[in-house]
Amino acid sequence: MDKVKTIRIAGLIVAPDARYVLKDEKEIGLSCLEFDTLLYLIRNKNIVLSKEQIYEAVWKHETDDYINAVTCVIYKLRQKIEPDPSHPKYLQTVRSVGYRLSSL
Repeated sequence: MDKVKTIRIAGLIVAPDARYVLKDEKEIGLSCLEFDTLLYLIRNKNIVLSKEQIYEAVWKHETDDYINAVTCVIYKLRQKIEPDPSHPKYLQTVRSVGYRLSSL
């Protein structure tokens, strides 16, 4: 049996190919969009990404309100991965620019 390749970041264990995320050794349920957004942020960790960059890299369909769409997914991710979503430690907002996943 092949071993699943994983990435450890921000208190998470992420298996890109198997498409699962563990937090505190428990699998957390992510939508396809949430998982793809998290994976894009991981692959660009510690880099500030604009909402437009995130949208263009992750979304497979067009929407007129991409800013709100990205903001909504980031909010949902914070609820699932952050110890205190109202004071994000890992998935940080860089005001007037975008978001950064910190690898603390």
